[in-house]
Amino acid sequence: MRCVRGATAHALPDRLSLRWTRNLGRPEPAFDCHFRLCADQSYEPVAAGGLVFVPSNTEDSVTAYDLADGARAATVSWAAICW
Repeated sequence: MRCVRGATAHALPDRLSLRWTRNLGRPEPAFDCHFRLCADQSYEPVAAGGLVFVPSNTEDSVTAYDLADGARAATVSWAAICW
């Protein structure tokens, strides 16, 4: 599997429209913004297989949402796995 940030092999439609939104709250960075330590300053979702995966540093989890309607598909909590 080849992963490229911000790229797709698929063409976008001529006309885009907003389908759904989510208020995820403001991220809580682990460090003050430093040029090497500001990777958690914002959300960085990944889309694959009809889902969008959103990591959360406020809930120590990753949540998957359905791309079509924004319904929550699953949440995995890292707090339950790593203690």
